[in-house]
Parts: sequence; C-alpha cells; structure tokens
Amino acid sequence: QDEPPFIDQLGFGVAPGFQTFVSCQQQRLVYLPPPWGDCKATPIESDFFTNYSITACRLDCETRYLAENCNCRMVHMPGDAPYCTPEQYKECADPALDFLVEKDNEYCVCEMPCNVTRYGKELSMVKIPSKASAKYLAKKYNKSEQYIGENILVLDIFFEALNYET
Repeated sequence: QDEPPFIDQLGFGVAPGFQTFVSCQQQRLVYLPPPWGDCKATPIESDFFTNYSITACRLDCETRYLAENCNCRMVHMPGDAPYCTPEQYKECADPALDFLVEKDNEYCVCEMPCNVTRYGKELSMVKIPSKASAKYLAKKYNKSEQYIGENILVLDIFFEALNYET
C-alpha cells in the first residue's frame, strides 16, 4: 500500500482460456539501523513518494535521470515531465536506462529500508472452460463457444495462511 507498483519486475500476467490461482504470502521484515545494521530509517527525499522503499527510490532515481538526460519520462513514471515519444525512447530513454542499470551504480544508490513488507506468490493454472461450461456461457452471453474460450478468464487470489509469526 505504501509502495509504488513495480509491475514490469514484480507483476504477472494472466491469459484468457485459463483459471489462474495466485497464492500470496505476506512477509514483514525488520532490519536494524546504524550502528547495528545498515538499513535506511529516514524518510525518502522525493517529490513523488512519501514512504521509503527500494522500489520508490529506484523509480524516483530513474525518473530524475531520464528527465535530466532526455527531457521526458516513461508512462509508468511519476512527475510532470512530458512522456517520451517513440523516437525519444529509442534514441535516448532506452540507452539511458540501460546505462543506469549496467554501468552507473553510483547515481542510484538505494539502501535497504528498516521495515519491509513483501508478498511472495505462487501461480498455478488450469485450462477453462469445459465443453459444458463453454456451451452454457455461450448461450448466456449470446456469443460463440470459440469466443468464450478465447476471451474468458478466471483469477483467484488468496492468502496461503492467515497466521502471524515473530
């Protein structure tokens, strides 16, 4: 809730013609601040985010880097810089982000926060619909069975357990 989504790194896709089950596990981790550890306890210094997380730090840094070097931002980035055109993306933004990830480790230094909530996930899928279900849904929605098979999906997201460990 306090962290920006990092869909391209942490997201997952679902496909029509399948029922996808997503089992989630919440983990809360507490790290020690200096002098016992090396986590970051201070709030983030950002125009875009109030709570510190590695994702917020990284997204803030990448947004600033593109704005400074390409005068644009990607569609998933916060701020008021104009979105990169396809030409800007090809000529500047993509190479700049590659450089930032591969070469310039000093520009974006994102320390571990002292409190982290992570959500692990496991996915499994089954093919749907059955012949009987496809026939029923086709009749109900006045569509063909092929249309139903190519356009219907079911997504079940649930917590694996609701217990608490310390």
